[in-house]
Amino acid sequence: MTTATQIRVHTGDEGFVFGMALQEILPDGSLGDAIDLSAATTKELVFVAPSGTTKRVTADNGTFDLEGVPAVGDGSDGRIQHTSDADHYDEEGLWRVQAYVVLDGAGFSSTAISLRVGQGVAP
Repeated sequence: MTTATQIRVHTGDEGFVFGMALQEILPDGSLGDAIDLSAATTKELVFVAPSGTTKRVTADNGTFDLEGVPAVGDGSDGRIQHTSDADHYDEEGLWRVQAYVVLDGAGFSSTAISLRVGQGVAP
């Protein structure tokens, strides 16, 4: 459903928008069309801190551009996002993040991706 990348955020970062674009994975392993999330009854991002602590948050429809393509904003383009508060990223190290959605009564999880959180220096 997703491709793996690593991005950098810092402990205490507030207003950081973490987004994912969910796509079909075709039988040959390549990426297919975006998964239409407009009818999803649940859209969540599951963050697992280095200590193993899990933070499950409700995801909004994504409003970020992707490879120069503007977001539709209704979920039909497969984009979801969460904006952090100052307490969200409270541990340094390698976090794992996975999307969880419910479509037509069935739950689906994306491929987990890595998020490196560094030590924040600002108050």
